[in-house]
Amino acid sequence: MGRILVVEDSSAIRLLIRRRLEMAGHQVEEAANGLEALDQLGSTAEPDLIVLDESMPVFDDAGLLTRLREQWSELPVIVVSASPASESDPIMHSADARLAKPINFERLFEVIDRLTSESP
Repeated sequence: MGRILVVEDSSAIRLLIRRRLEMAGHQVEEAANGLEALDQLGSTAEPDLIVLDESMPVFDDAGLLTRLREQWSELPVIVVSASPASESDPIMHSADARLAKPINFERLFEVIDRLTSESP
């Protein structure tokens, strides 16, 4: 299974996602905001995929996704959001996949499998 970085400001949701991904055999790293995510990307091995909350404080979701696309363009990103896609910042549409909250974990696992099998 792959290495996944979960970027989510809610510690409860981050823990839930982490546990479900680990139960499925993935190695999980966590970040509470975009700055933490960039620090991890710069200091550890690159993950196979990022699960990104669409609404975060500090270095926000759109800023992080813009940076990811500039520096790690091939890194798959799944955006999870409680908002309809029509209300999103346009940059968020550059994500490889978008899932609604509450997260359907069966669907999340399907998307992770698809995106990681497509990666070079």
